[in-house]
Amino acid sequence: MNRRRLLLAGLACVAGAANAQRERPYRVGIVMSTGPDNPDMRRFLQAFATGMKEHGYSEGRDYTLALRFSAGERAKIASLADELIAWPADVLVANVSSTAVELKKRTATVPIIMVTAVDAVGEGLVASLARPGGNVTGMTSFGPAMYGKLVELSRELMPRAQRIAFMVNPGHALSKSYEAVAAQSAKTLGLEMRTVPVTSAAEIADLPKRLSASRADALVIATDGVLFSLREPIMQAAASARMPAVALLPELADAGAVATYGFDIANNYRGVARYIDRIRKGAKPAELPIEQPTQFELVLNRKAARALRIAIPPALLVRADRVIDE
Repeated sequence: MNRRRLLLAGLACVAGAANAQRERPYRVGIVMSTGPDNPDMRRFLQAFATGMKEHGYSEGRDYTLALRFSAGERAKIASLADELIAWPADVLVANVSSTAVELKKRTATVPIIMVTAVDAVGEGLVASLARPGGNVTGMTSFGPAMYGKLVELSRELMPRAQRIAFMVNPGHALSKSYEAVAAQSAKTLGLEMRTVPVTSAAEIADLPKRLSASRADALVIATDGVLFSLREPIMQAAASARMPAVALLPELADAGAVATYGFDIANNYRGVARYIDRIRKGAKPAELPIEQPTQFELVLNRKAARALRIAIPPALLVRADRVIDE
């Protein structure tokens, strides 16, 4: 009888340990390439929390969240990853593909979800979009081809334009691809293109002078993490140079760009929850296809256009998904 009681007690302990393991909140580690004071952080994290709630997860009860920030210093990501892996995180989330590249170097087993990736295959993160084949999956943002569309949009906005300025961060892995696509589109449209490189906030002070020196009729911005975070001073510089700006993300229209055509990054943060839910239920990242944006919106800033004494063509206004007037 004593032996039977001991056996039952042992089984109860094992079952209790198993239940405790199952009931432990899922550990989500998010590594951001920005700093903690990024003005978009609250909106993006709220979108993530909304997605988690939609899948039945409540922070604290069902999952715990650890945020780490590299603040633009790629060299810091390795130590942040090691810290989260030792936690141990059940899943890692990278806000951009360059961060995912560094996380992948630190672990081949912990699932990694990308919020935005431009060329996940080209950057060696996945074998293919349909079957990633490793521990990395997630969502894309946009491909270099989008910059051809932005050059076309700048011509629609300024039908008499002869020259455009193309702002790009040379430190981004795909900057050459962005520039090549934009240059080809400009050539096709009979436009001359001048490249305006910006790699950090230190280069903002003389940006109005450099933009004016380009003698461009419009500015097209290749939006990466660095230029996205600098959008306010970039828009101020463009306004100072009396140059209408065109970009991908709607946040730049809110900051003063005359036109943007792209998608809302917040939707991707919300979508991270879909991946977490499937991985927590047993799906392997290797078999979860990379999702691509399906909803794009044209945003026009008529207030910014008026300040530059530009009349937005009626054909563009008819197509706009949102018009900023105030």
